[in-house]
Amino acid sequence: MKNKKENIAEYNAGKPKSKFWGACGKDDLRPSFSFVKIMDGKLWATDAHLLLVQDANLHWGENVVKNLEGKYLHMETLAKMNLEKNLHYIHGEGFLAPCSSLGEKGGRMYYYHEEISAEFPKVKSVIKPTLTDVTIEAISVNLTLLNRVKNLFVWPLKGVTQVRIYRHGKKKNEDSVSPLIIIPTSESLENPRQYCIFMQAHDYELTNLKLQS
Repeated sequence: MKNKKENIAEYNAGKPKSKFWGACGKDDLRPSFSFVKIMDGKLWATDAHLLLVQDANLHWGENVVKNLEGKYLHMETLAKMNLEKNLHYIHGEGFLAPCSSLGEKGGRMYYYHEEISAEFPKVKSVIKPTLTDVTIEAISVNLTLLNRVKNLFVWPLKGVTQVRIYRHGKKKNEDSVSPLIIIPTSESLENPRQYCIFMQAHDYELTNLKLQS
């Protein structure tokens, strides 16, 4: 008899197109940081230094994203999913790799949603409605974080990895430190599908700023 789970699977769900789970944290004292949350159709992942916000439909179809809303996927689960050649989505449960080389007898491998007992970080609290465009004469950035960003984004063309750098959410007459936002040059500034925010002031410094009018 055909596996019942396969009867409710959405085929051609596709595997992740970037290693976005690399934005997650590995701190045992903050286990919720090890998960990616799907919220408002977007992927949210953070380690308290770097926050990734990315449209989930860059990876999966509309119906899959709708069913993933409010769910959590562990970073290790996503890393294993990325090794699969073919993934289907099982509504309400997770992903199925029907011809897996990674595990279960018969070639099948299941990747389930998970529940988390710890509170997920309040990531929306750092999102502001405005971007402040600036001319930067000097910038210092934590290169470890910047190097991680490259693998988090979905790039339209191989080898195209240029980004724009902005201050985030501050008005022109405000001199206080504000988060730094990194957006691929391929994205619309009005409604970017993916971006990263450097959340800790000690991870970057912008000097000799001149705000553009």
